[in-house]
Amino acid sequence: MSSTGLTIRGRRKLHAERERLEEEGEETTELNLVPYLDIVTNILMFLIVTITTMLTVGNIEVLVPEYSQSASVSQKKSDKDKPPLNLTVTITGKGFTVATSTGVLYENNIPDKLPTVPRASSGKFDFDGLQKVLVNLKRQNDKEQQAILAANPDIQYETIIGVMDVLRAGPDLKPLFPMVLFSTGIQ
Repeated sequence: MSSTGLTIRGRRKLHAERERLEEEGEETTELNLVPYLDIVTNILMFLIVTITTMLTVGNIEVLVPEYSQSASVSQKKSDKDKPPLNLTVTITGKGFTVATSTGVLYENNIPDKLPTVPRASSGKFDFDGLQKVLVNLKRQNDKEQQAILAANPDIQYETIIGVMDVLRAGPDLKPLFPMVLFSTGIQ
């Protein structure tokens, strides 16, 4: 017996047990980062998708005033300097309302008389009347290609397609406003 009270066999057993515990201890003390990285990756993907969808909501088109050196430069404005038409055709239960960047067009140019092209007495939409209004607008804005189409939710799909056809081509089949964009609310 030694002074510690353990035999040689007991010390070997204790030493073997200590080595076994140290080996297990090394394995259990390692931190597994894979689950944490998975969580962080998922959170980052969620944040990126959320941010990109929120950024598209805040688009506002603004015309910035121009600064020129002389009055003669400002007098020589061409069609390129003309503000965009921003043509919007809205389909309602009463007819078609046409608006541009200058304001709403009224029926027969009578202020506050809306819609611009009312439904016919038979209750059908007046596509020919709408086409006449659009042809006049195209004559004044021959470079314009884009139009926005809006409709109330209760408007039938066939009516929306008919307005798209009228917007795209005139009675002589020449293109009017071939780039038709849908506004929110069209289902």
